[in-house]
Amino acid sequence: MKEWITLSASSQIPRSVIPLHESPQAHVFVDRDGDTWVGTAWTAGGDLLLSCPEPLNPEDAEDSGEGEPYQWTLSKVRQAFGPLTEVVPVPLMVRAEDVEEQALAAVDARMVAEFGPVMAEWSPEQRDRYLGEVVRVHAEFAPQERAA
Repeated sequence: MKEWITLSASSQIPRSVIPLHESPQAHVFVDRDGDTWVGTAWTAGGDLLLSCPEPLNPEDAEDSGEGEPYQWTLSKVRQAFGPLTEVVPVPLMVRAEDVEEQALAAVDARMVAEFGPVMAEWSPEQRDRYLGEVVRVHAEFAPQERAA
């Protein structure tokens, strides 16, 4: 996706914009054994590719043999090492708005990974589930009434 930044009436500079849910590095998962899987890229079909850069068990480290490394997609990692927990890093000093935005990005990432990258192709039930998750996150961060 290209977005144009207008500096003046006569000049524009193209800028590449990658929504957070499309950035593979935004996806970090921990498997049932405690190993961390990090998004590295997307396949042509839209599947998230993951790698486990530092497995807890040294025998699980990918050897540097000949040939292409195995392509671990999110679904293959879930099947082999699931269940997975998505990790959403939160810096020590944050604004509530930033935490809410990260939670919404995590919902986007989870739903895109589960239902596919094109929302227009989701079923009505999938869209309802997505919107329900968004409403839940907004409600979690909505101002709470205080007793007088």
